[in-house]
Amino acid sequence: MPTIADLAVLQELDTSLDEQRATLRHLDMRLADQGAYYEARVALQTSESHLRDLDSVQREAETRAEEVRSKLQAEERRLYDGSVVSSRELTTLQQEVANLQKQLRTREETLLAVMTQVEDVAGAHVAARARSQEAREQRQAEVAQLEERRTVVERAIGELEAKHRDAVGRIAADVLAVYEDLRRRRRGRAVVHIERGACGGCRVNLPGGVASQARSATAVARCPSCERFLAGG
Repeated sequence: MPTIADLAVLQELDTSLDEQRATLRHLDMRLADQGAYYEARVALQTSESHLRDLDSVQREAETRAEEVRSKLQAEERRLYDGSVVSSRELTTLQQEVANLQKQLRTREETLLAVMTQVEDVAGAHVAARARSQEAREQRQAEVAQLEERRTVVERAIGELEAKHRDAVGRIAADVLAVYEDLRRRRRGRAVVHIERGACGGCRVNLPGGVASQARSATAVARCPSCERFLAGG
């Protein structure tokens, strides 16, 4: 016949195991959660993509400006080298030069705006890279601490499980089945202490006979209300 002391020991072991396993789950969640490091990497990748896109836009703007500039230079040479003598043709050429000059100003303004944007994004990219590096270093340190803590918790669980097997071996199967059923139904607490004459689980005042039985070294008493096993107060 198991004593209440055997059941109380088993309860303490189960409570400790529940806590350690909950801690292990929490550590695993934190190890899986990239958090700020993931956000910093995404921000860096976004800035890299934006910078590449702007570089492409800048190259295109440079090409378009150079095309107009080359054509303008060619037309200006014709305008001033004396090769055009017809008044009508000269007027047409002057208009063409004026149009090209206007186009060039527009394209150079566009290019300047893109270059300014590239400069701003390049600065933001440098900052994003620094933040990503800092986040990576912090994450590495955090992971090292979490893994060290996880090793300690796993070792503690292993030790508790060994003690739990020994404790279970001292309890009859029918009593153990009741204990496990109570654990499922009573939020993990199958054994509670008497507190000022009341059940430490449901807080209901206990009949004197039940309280006296619970204080016995050999008897196993249960709360008439919540059915938990009672350990003497």
